[in-house]
Amino acid sequence: MNETELKTLAKLIAEETTRELVNFEDVCAMFRYSKGAVAVRKIVTLPDFPKPIKFAEGSGNRWRRQDVSNWIAVKAKRLSSSSNSSNSSILNQGV
Repeated sequence: MNETELKTLAKLIAEETTRELVNFEDVCAMFRYSKGAVAVRKIVTLPDFPKPIKFAEGSGNRWRRQDVSNWIAVKAKRLSSSSNSSNSSILNQGV
């Protein structure tokens, strides 16, 4: 690798490692639900919800806080612009 490629790789690694990761309880809190909420368990399985990061066998899932926040913002925007839709139908639409 040349110096430019090394700098690019170092930048990518730094960005990846500095992103804040959240666990399931944190995701529940982001939705203002109690930890372990069934509704959030359903939400995190939606096809357009950000995919979790798995570190090791038996460890819990982690999500990038910014990815979850962006997903919530998109859904909230759709919900506020759609007066005839219910929450569940908005959540089930793809991003």
